[in-house]
Amino acid sequence: MHRQGRIRIRGSSSPLALALVLLMGCCPVFAVLPRVLSRSHDEAVAPFSIDVDGPHQTVLEVVNEVARNGLITGTFEYKSDENLPGAEFLTKCDLFEPWSGPGTVVYKVRKRALSPSHFLNSNDVGTVAVRYIVQELGPNSTRLFIDAAFVENSGHHHHPSDGYVETSEFGAIAQKLKDVEQERLLAGQPLPRNESSSRRQAAANVEPASLLEPRTQVVEDAQSDLQQTVAAQEARLAEESATMRQLQDHVTETRKSVILHVAAQRAEMKTFPYHHADTLQALKQGQEVTLIATTPYWCRVRSAEGQEGWIFRSLLEEQP
Repeated sequence: MHRQGRIRIRGSSSPLALALVLLMGCCPVFAVLPRVLSRSHDEAVAPFSIDVDGPHQTVLEVVNEVARNGLITGTFEYKSDENLPGAEFLTKCDLFEPWSGPGTVVYKVRKRALSPSHFLNSNDVGTVAVRYIVQELGPNSTRLFIDAAFVENSGHHHHPSDGYVETSEFGAIAQKLKDVEQERLLAGQPLPRNESSSRRQAAANVEPASLLEPRTQVVEDAQSDLQQTVAAQEARLAEESATMRQLQDHVTETRKSVILHVAAQRAEMKTFPYHHADTLQALKQGQEVTLIATTPYWCRVRSAEGQEGWIFRSLLEEQP
């Protein structure tokens, strides 16, 4: 039987980080050690760092695939969205401090992002960038760093992620690593990992007579191990599918029309979600508007006259 990967968490962890623990806990190939899984909402900390019990080349190929997928996960412009599309793969990016350490560095960058979620105090248009650093620690050990930031076009203010983006990006990487593992299992290929000390000790203590074990028994044992692994994978996929259906139902529910009314004495409807943008019209306290989309700080709404624009979120509230 394959030994189970062991996961330890240091510091606080987000709900998604806990989900990753459940996901990776059943993985017999890639044992991970998250060093930082989340940040507080008030200050930034070190980049997300994780040690993967897998070959450097395999991890690097998967990271490059995720970096090229065009999606930045864990952030979005509007609440009706699930991620940030339109990202491009880069090998150089000046939005981070230059990296002088070992490893391969690649980037995923989305320009003209509007007040993306999960970046501290972001409230403008700018660029979202994710940096991946892949270091080889040994024949079957790789260290991965992930860092994300949002930089405004005006003022060039640097807003670090609260940790959710990095955790989500690793979730995409972890899932692809598991897919690689499952493909190798189904193909009957040897798993790229170090033998456990217990397995090496057992091999050292093999009795000569046991070397004559019939080949049919060895094949049956291997097939049994494979069947158990596949059964465990299918059970986990069923649970993940059920969770995904629940998330889809939640997204559908939140996309339904919501009627808000002006809570302040005066609320200016802007052409863009900035305080200095042109004012389309001024609404009075109690007037109703229909919610179209939201950012962390602004709501895109439609007035009773059919005018569409942006109003600061604190000036609106749901009807009692």
